[in-house]
Amino acid sequence: MPRSYEKEIEEMAGLAGEVMDAHTTALFMVEEPKRERLVMAACHSPSSRIIPNATITLGHGLVGWVAKHGRPAGATLKGEASTLLFYSGVEDVKSFAAAPIFDGDRLMGVLAVDSKSPDIFTEQRIRLLARFADIMGDLIVRGKIHSRLNANSSDVKMLSEMAESLGAGMALGEVTRFLRTRLATLIPHDQMALAVRNLRTGAYELHGGSLGGEEKGGNEPFSITQYRFGWVIHQARAIYLADLNAPVVPGDKGIWRSFIGAPMMAEGEVYGAVGLMSQKPQAFKRADTGVLSLVASMTVSAITMPAMKECVRTASLTDPVTKTIFYRTLLERHRDMTPSGVVALVDLKGFRHVNKELGPKGGDNVLAQMADRLKKTMGESAKICRYSADMFMVILPGADMGGAQKTVLAALDEMEGNPFHYNGVDAHITPVAGMASCPEDGKSSEDLLVKAFDALRAAKMDRGRRVLFHSDMHLVGMARKVAE
Repeated sequence: MPRSYEKEIEEMAGLAGEVMDAHTTALFMVEEPKRERLVMAACHSPSSRIIPNATITLGHGLVGWVAKHGRPAGATLKGEASTLLFYSGVEDVKSFAAAPIFDGDRLMGVLAVDSKSPDIFTEQRIRLLARFADIMGDLIVRGKIHSRLNANSSDVKMLSEMAESLGAGMALGEVTRFLRTRLATLIPHDQMALAVRNLRTGAYELHGGSLGGEEKGGNEPFSITQYRFGWVIHQARAIYLADLNAPVVPGDKGIWRSFIGAPMMAEGEVYGAVGLMSQKPQAFKRADTGVLSLVASMTVSAITMPAMKECVRTASLTDPVTKTIFYRTLLERHRDMTPSGVVALVDLKGFRHVNKELGPKGGDNVLAQMADRLKKTMGESAKICRYSADMFMVILPGADMGGAQKTVLAALDEMEGNPFHYNGVDAHITPVAGMASCPEDGKSSEDLLVKAFDALRAAKMDRGRRVLFHSDMHLVGMARKVAE
């Protein structure tokens, strides 16, 4: 571990001792690879009886007990410092407390303090000591990762190149192939798995994973609670499993004996995970998990950006309230209305009263219901979208004036005869429609839309009229003159 990290860890141990008002503060690390003993790695004490590099067997003494059981503990001593096993003689200490240091679920060491004052380590202070142990655990893991990268400068270069390549943007298939190639050199393994969240469905899909030990290239939704790889996503943290006897990904037939995985996260959300498997137990080092976490953090932008762009593009084509297509897109798709067709605009007279009575959410709910009713009553041939606040546009390709008027009137009858419901309140709607037809009023959908809008304004001014074609607008004028 680099000296800078060792110094930082020693200083943190000293700070813990000062805050805890300790006589001695000692940091013990698990001895690798057998993991049967703890070795003193740092110590702050005025005592001359401290045993340098003291070793304690797991389960022996108070420090060994905390290591074995993996939880913080405190004790009152009666001058029996021998239970601490790191003094060479009798030390008049009265209180003791210790907290385990973990990396995930793997024990790394124990942080221990004692005092010559009795009953000084209250439950609150023991919790504080546990927090210091967590901080030291983070420091130790970072130091090990840094040490591993320094030990192999080619790893640093490769990570730098990976960051540059992934930042340039890739399709998901390219990301999968890129990671499989680079990680094979960076962290030796037998197989890689990549899971990516589908931004439309929210499900996590497996890419480049394993079925029976064979490479998997498709999009396979899988349970994030049933498989060890899914745990990485479900728990939103890196996982290190050195001795494994459980399924990692769907269909792997239990062939994997080692696994490491890291989540791909951005702004607190998990967008996927990358995992490495091996058929050999103890195939990965703890530091490999840290390196994989770095790779996962580089990958998240590469795998989410294309999907997010697609979601934004799709959202821009869709009205968020009614979930109907954006009217400009609909006009573009049906630009040429020849040889025949009709464009209608349906307006909700007095809709502001609905908004006032039901509120904005209630008004939006009524609009969504209206879109659904128009689709059901007009059939699949009718292309429906929201045109403005309380107005809908309907395109009827191939329809003639008679058939279109019949279709629109049926929809208006349904809406006027059956109130809309929201939170126990009925909302009654009076719809009116303006229509324009091809070829009588124009040949493009945009031309017909303009004419339909004029017809709608005229229809709304003619009390009692429900439907009006642009070609019949002169009849409204004649009727007014007769009435006058």
